[in-house]
Amino acid sequence: MIKRIGFHFLALAVFAFSLGAAPSLECPVSIDIGAAADVFFCEDPSLGITEISGPDFASRFEPVAGRMIWTGAKAPATWLRFYVPGDGQAGQPHILAVKPSFSIILDHVALYVPRGDGGFDELRSGALEAPRPGEPASRSFLFELPKEAFSGKPAYLLLSSGTDVKVDVSLEKLTVIARRDSVDHLLFGILYGTILAMVVYGLFIFITLRDRAYLYYILYTVAAGIWLFFVQGHAKLVFGQHPDFDQGALWFFAGSLITWGAAFASEFLKLKDSGRFLNPLFLLMGWLGALVSVAGLAGWFKLAFALSHGLGVVVPVFAMVAAVIRIVQGYSSATYFLIGWFLMAAGSLAFSLMGLKLLPLTFLTTNGMAIGISAESLFFAIALADRFRKMEAESKRLKAIQDHYRDLSLKDPLTNLYNKRYLDMKLESAFRNAEENRAELSILVIDVDNLKEINDGFGHDRGDDVLKTLAVTLRNCVREGDDLCRTGGDEFVVLLPGIGTAGAGRVAERIRSRFALDSFSEKDGLNPTISLGVAEHVPGDSPDSFLKRADEALYEAKRKGKDRVMS
Repeated sequence: MIKRIGFHFLALAVFAFSLGAAPSLECPVSIDIGAAADVFFCEDPSLGITEISGPDFASRFEPVAGRMIWTGAKAPATWLRFYVPGDGQAGQPHILAVKPSFSIILDHVALYVPRGDGGFDELRSGALEAPRPGEPASRSFLFELPKEAFSGKPAYLLLSSGTDVKVDVSLEKLTVIARRDSVDHLLFGILYGTILAMVVYGLFIFITLRDRAYLYYILYTVAAGIWLFFVQGHAKLVFGQHPDFDQGALWFFAGSLITWGAAFASEFLKLKDSGRFLNPLFLLMGWLGALVSVAGLAGWFKLAFALSHGLGVVVPVFAMVAAVIRIVQGYSSATYFLIGWFLMAAGSLAFSLMGLKLLPLTFLTTNGMAIGISAESLFFAIALADRFRKMEAESKRLKAIQDHYRDLSLKDPLTNLYNKRYLDMKLESAFRNAEENRAELSILVIDVDNLKEINDGFGHDRGDDVLKTLAVTLRNCVREGDDLCRTGGDEFVVLLPGIGTAGAGRVAERIRSRFALDSFSEKDGLNPTISLGVAEHVPGDSPDSFLKRADEALYEAKRKGKDRVMS
């Protein structure tokens, strides 16, 4: 491990030093060995270097001539025969770089270097091989060539894999490898940083909201990031090769990616409520993804490969179909979700077309899946934010409706003052506060004088006008924290916390005189008055006795001629 890290930093140091050095025109820094090699796509992996280098197989090799070098199910043993140019002197390229489209699926690589006695020295590497002592750390497979490789005799390279994988072979200088790796680290650093930022964002929102959609998003994004870390060869670069563990981890996180992707799609799109036919399908895909993970841990890599590749096509397609259905149903947040899956599918398609030789091998096609997952996680975060915004707006709307109906149950529809139900609730809390804090508390009971005569003589509409006018007067004469209630046909109650009898009497008189000014003109023949009773809370009071004393004061005001305040 220390040697690998040391080699990596040495490469970066050489690269940094090389930036200030003039390039050599006499010696190339990179030679495409594959382009000048001969290739033999062999279907028999049991053949060894002795047979392959013998005269019986010499004619079976054909020039590469621009063809793709690959190995896979139909060619499980691809042999390259090539000559190493130069004499191995210092300054010449002497590292053979074998660069597969994905290092984790190139099972075996064997380099055979000719010896003077006619035999070959074998150097092995590959995803299923234990690392060689001193093997340079890289996402590719690197071989430092001994001097014997420059003897002018042909060397052989064996590529073997059960999965189709494209391979480039070149002879390079350390500076070229360092420069390429530096750019590679920067680009993938941005990608992994984006994924990490999305995970942190999702975690923060999940802790705040406890919304399962955010939990599934976090698990999906983490699984995607770790899967990319293995499939792109960065686990090999950082931790070295661990064949069984690397393969198991690859398929475990591939299955996790499918499982949590299906769970996130179902939860985000609310398919339990709006997709009765789609939700069981996503549940099934999630369980099949879990089976991929189990197969990876159990070492059933062929089963994991077949299931994951099938689900890798099915899940994005059905996720996009479900998103379109939900958009048609009016769930607009699914638009960002659809874009995310589309970008993921586009990246996957670019990589697949590259594998089918329909697109060239470029950074975009080779890393299509990585770019697609990164962009997808970003749009999923946007989709979740939009969903949260709409949920918050809907919550406010529902609360407003709830408050409206609550007000309807606690308010008098004519005057928009609180009703007797509210007064009974408020008296309980006001009494507790008065007794616990030894605070003053007073109450006014108000009655419109001769309201029945007004209704009989002028009609109920005019009587209602009188009641509404009194409600306006009360609002203008009390403090913001005082409670105003209409408890009966012509009876009103004002609860005055923090005020004693004297202060309450002044408020009552202000109400009585203000109502006389706010009331109707004499030419209408309508000149209503009000009577008011005042009571103050005393130790040992109950809400009933408190209210009863105010009522008694009101009746006293009535007996003494009305249009007055009594306490």
